[in-house]
Amino acid sequence: MDIFILERTVPPDDEVVTLEELRVHIGEFANVTEKNTKMTALIKMAREWAEQYTGRALLTQTWRLTIGDQAAQFANVDSDTVQGYYRGPYYARSDGGILLRRAPVASITSIASVNGSGVETAIASANYELREADSKWPRVVPIVGSLTGNLRITYVAGWTDTEDVPERFRQAILIYAEAMYDRDPKEMPALISAAEHLLDPESSNLQLA
Repeated sequence: MDIFILERTVPPDDEVVTLEELRVHIGEFANVTEKNTKMTALIKMAREWAEQYTGRALLTQTWRLTIGDQAAQFANVDSDTVQGYYRGPYYARSDGGILLRRAPVASITSIASVNGSGVETAIASANYELREADSKWPRVVPIVGSLTGNLRITYVAGWTDTEDVPERFRQAILIYAEAMYDRDPKEMPALISAAEHLLDPESSNLQLA
């Protein structure tokens, strides 16, 4: 198994639910700047939790998956980062495909091989293709040669419009944000459990995210 690092290099510029939607959901109708700031932060946190829990990218964002390069240096140290051993079908799949770990995938920006000094060599786009982009398990597969060794794959993932995001994500985000917003601590476990229950059909339970 190869070490991988997956990092979000460009975050989405919008959120799945609005401040007004959360305010109505939790019954907080006072338009107070301090509370608005807190609720806005909770919306972002809840969306990021939902993405991490499911291995999804809910709105357009850019990710970079590096496989095998243990000496890699990453410029965007503030991005969301996942690190571990690559358990996807890196070598095992008959088509040589590599799971991209965030879905849906809109496009592949680039794929490069990385040498021991961290220098990238671009792999021509004619040598690979994106398959099952809209599924839960999108992958890139080689058309010419193979995709092995130290690799860095940059791609754009997520739905382009908030209306395209499945409703279960919207509701889970609202409930999770509610759990974090000035609620009786005794209520938090039940709310979090409810949010998780909504997303369990989408959960990344195969250690792929």
